[in-house]
Amino acid sequence: MKKILITGGTGFLGKNLAYFLKLEKKYKIFFSGRSIERCRIANLDLKLNYYPCEISNLNSVIDCISNINPDIIIHSAATKYVDLAQKFPLECVDTNVVGTLNLYRVAKKFGVREFIAISTDKAAPPFNNIYSLTKSLMEKSILLDSNRSNMKVACLRFGNLPWSTGSIFPV
Repeated sequence: MKKILITGGTGFLGKNLAYFLKLEKKYKIFFSGRSIERCRIANLDLKLNYYPCEISNLNSVIDCISNINPDIIIHSAATKYVDLAQKFPLECVDTNVVGTLNLYRVAKKFGVREFIAISTDKAAPPFNNIYSLTKSLMEKSILLDSNRSNMKVACLRFGNLPWSTGSIFPV
């Protein structure tokens, strides 16, 4: 049975991906998040395996991936709010770029077979904010490097998801 690690598993997209993949019963699903308390709360609904992981911390990523040994990583962790990214640009770069590269490099090192990075429609030009820039840089970095890797790599862009955190629909 293939093991899938979903980063950002306490967020709207990550939690829903974990839930729906769990229903298929083809995979052993793990999820991670930077807050162990949010992992615990998310797991009240999911009832899956979780592992705390701060993706901007290389040692945390090494611990997570070496303990889980996933076949597939679905990377949905991100700093996603344009206004907060503008207010805290370094945190946005740390999470969206450095965090992604940490995951990607460690995944290569530990022989992960597939790496799916969740991105955004805002990663397409024109780049008018730090969030757009970080997501575009994240995509380009891993896609360009994947030419030298045996790992299958894909980036998947989403637009605004109805009822996701921060969506206008619940309002």
